[in-house]
Amino acid sequence: MNMGRVRWMVCCAAVTLLPCPGVAAAEPWRAVEQPDLQQALEHAPLLETEPLGEPARGVNVWERWMVPNRDGQSWDVLQVYFKEYYGPTWLFAVDLGTGLVKKQRLPDGHQFYLSGRALGFDGKYYIATPFRKTWNMHMFVYDPATNTLEERGEIVPGLGGEVRPLAVGPDGRIYGTGTRGNRVGLYIYDPELRKVVKDFGPIGPSHPNGAWSRYVMGVDDTHAYIASGMIPAWYLVAVNLQTGEEKVLLESPTERVMDIVESFPAAWAIVPQEQGQPRKEYWLYHGQAIPKSGDTPPWPPKPSPWDKGAKSKPQVYYDQIDPDADGNATLWFRTAEDAAKARSEALGAGLRPRRNDRPKVSRESGDLRSAQWLGQETGHIASG
Repeated sequence: MNMGRVRWMVCCAAVTLLPCPGVAAAEPWRAVEQPDLQQALEHAPLLETEPLGEPARGVNVWERWMVPNRDGQSWDVLQVYFKEYYGPTWLFAVDLGTGLVKKQRLPDGHQFYLSGRALGFDGKYYIATPFRKTWNMHMFVYDPATNTLEERGEIVPGLGGEVRPLAVGPDGRIYGTGTRGNRVGLYIYDPELRKVVKDFGPIGPSHPNGAWSRYVMGVDDTHAYIASGMIPAWYLVAVNLQTGEEKVLLESPTERVMDIVESFPAAWAIVPQEQGQPRKEYWLYHGQAIPKSGDTPPWPPKPSPWDKGAKSKPQVYYDQIDPDADGNATLWFRTAEDAAKARSEALGAGLRPRRNDRPKVSRESGDLRSAQWLGQETGHIASG
């Protein structure tokens, strides 16, 4: 028998089949001798195949973050590559100060693209997201000094959700939220102790179809502020950090989404109104929602972790961050000063550069550099 052929084969066996119309249900099907079966198999025609084109290859590249280096002079770009929502996921930490590009395989089962994120006063970047097998919140910490991400494991049992924002408080601790069934949650993570020091459990109103928090939460020196939604409405919940006492400060119209905006060392809220009416805005401070009448907040200014000496963000061009057919990806960047100079020169020449254009200068000029990596999927480091 020629085993290289792909054959059509008909085989009868003593199995139970549905009877044909007109055949008694009790009459069984019987196996029948097929003396010509061997010859039919020997002469079976080849099964013709049809080309369907090249298979789909690639990774998702839409999630990235920028973290200042501790020297206050440069930044890191954290580019996340992932094939599916829960992995496999790779982190490429691109140090724009040294040119170093470090690749790291991240643990499976986490949605890093939906993680909560906050820069701590220790210069580290905190990332929280649940683990798929348990839906309990885990903590990850990126250290710009080593360009690596550290997994610190489970921090809050029973807290998950589609969104899970983080915020750094004036006390230097990390505050986080998420979903606990039909209500939202709140916890405090201490970077020095490397653990959760207070879990407030479920807070706020109950929602019949499950609770959602928004993508941002706020915190000042006395209260945390969390949006709780979505059906029947969105609510702004203030939680006293000492006593755990909670109260609803604001409510949106049915299914109209409200937002919280961080403004260290507190926050403000945007509340939509009924159709055709302008939105309302409120400062969130010391457990109160104070109507905004200008841009000057009611709290004294205080430097945030983002203000600790970091220079202006560089101009970064991401349009070549998606690996090509050979797995090549390139990140172009230049300093904010060089970008401002190039813009000034373009305006002086009567040009109007668009904001998202790639810098139109050569690498040899010294004000445009690239960090590049190669590989079949997300690659090995080729050059910096």
